[in-house]
Amino acid sequence: MPCLRRLFVSQPLTKTVCAGSSAAFSVTASGSPSPTFQWFKNGTNLAGATTATLTIPSATADDAGTYVAGGDRVRRQRVQ
Repeated sequence: MPCLRRLFVSQPLTKTVCAGSSAAFSVTASGSPSPTFQWFKNGTNLAGATTATLTIPSATADDAGTYVAGGDRVRRQRVQ
């Protein structure tokens, strides 16, 4: 029986961003079948954030928080 394990091979880094600037957080995962992704902010699912990179085009104070990348059978990785 084939192994269906998926895992993150790189984690997002902590970032400090000035208001109005963009921010991008990325993760890399491998496995078979290919992993799916989901990003969370402060534990809440970010609708539509389902790629390996999360981009905030123009940061505001409301964007401050803890962002976590998770995926189908992949452990979540946190970035603040």
